Amino acid sequence: MMQDRTPTRRTVRLEVEQLESRTVLTSFTGTLGWSIAAADVVPDSFGVEYITGNGPGAPGLVQVWDSTKGNLISAFYPFGRNYRGGVYVATGNIDGDPAQIKELIVSTAGNTVGRVKVYSYGSGGLQQLAVLAPFGPTYTGGVQIASANVTGGPEAELIVGRERGRSTVQVYAFDPIVTAFNLVRQFNAYGALNTGVTLAAANIHTTKNSPTDPYDYNYAEVITGRSVGLPQIRVFDVQTPAVRMLASYMAFDPNNPANLQGIHLAAGSTDAQRGAEIYVALRNSGTIRVFRGQTGTLIGQIRSVYPYTVFPPGYTRAVNFAIATTDDDFNDIYNTADLVVVAADSRLNQFPIAFFGQKGSPAGFNGSRRLP
Repeated sequence: MMQDRTPTRRTVRLEVEQLESRTVLTSFTGTLGWSIAAADVVPDSFGVEYITGNGPGAPGLVQVWDSTKGNLISAFYPFGRNYRGGVYVATGNIDGDPAQIKELIVSTAGNTVGRVKVYSYGSGGLQQLAVLAPFGPTYTGGVQIASANVTGGPEAELIVGRERGRSTVQVYAFDPIVTAFNLVRQFNAYGALNTGVTLAAANIHTTKNSPTDPYDYNYAEVITGRSVGLPQIRVFDVQTPAVRMLASYMAFDPNNPANLQGIHLAAGSTDAQRGAEIYVALRNSGTIRVFRGQTGTLIGQIRSVYPYTVFPPGYTRAVNFAIATTDDDFNDIYNTADLVVVAADSRLNQFPIAFFGQKGSPAGFNGSRRLP
């Protein structure tokens, strides 16, 4: 008789490293709002790295942290030290690396010409691969970023969205020969409305995307939210140039004026089962709701505020979050992803929080751990 094997998690202890005085942080903590991503971006490293970007009001510093000890690997200002409009961060395997080492993607959050830069770690350290101004020289709003294989090709695409004005979404394929991006899809997620857009990307399907699709479920969908106004989620299949909307629903009660502030998004499978969950929060709230990606069914909600996490007592403002595997537990036979949450609007001390995913139970309902 086969013995039932319950996956266990190994505790990862992050050590504190004193940084140079010119940086904002003195350890893997922060006193400013952050954006966050997590993935394996450094070759030959053990596990994932955490990437943080400063929020508005401080120089746009991006930092890359080792997840096993909390050491700072890189710190740089992708848009110069004088830029203080905030930096968004994301990751994606846009060059099709068979080892699944991902590239580091950063974008401006506003108050300058909207730009995206892509970096890769090589033998010479961190190197810039490409720069892109997707919406032209006159657009100065934030540029939302995500990355996933949304067309069924061999590598992930770069997905960008206008955070202000029209809800334009663009999908770019990377050409490694000329190290440039080619536009392959473009659509307005909310038609002619000036709602702006927020972004996520994940495979929402619990079965094959299509019985006749040669890629089966090997591609993801683009998931959008309104940047302002109604708390509306839409899901799009962009595998072919004929973009199809698969779902459209409200994440919060649209009749409540407090909910008309736009939403943040993240998506991924955190329960070790096919089909991603969609995580969504109002842009000025610490409450995160979790939905079944394919059906739009509400699973539940979590409050990412003290005392359930170590954010300061009374913190109820905006949070940013990402889906990633946050530990290197080889006993976790299900390879579940987790939800990583940071305060997006705070001058108080904060730590990133990891909410664990488990087989059959999405992240957010199985406890949390402070990082470090």
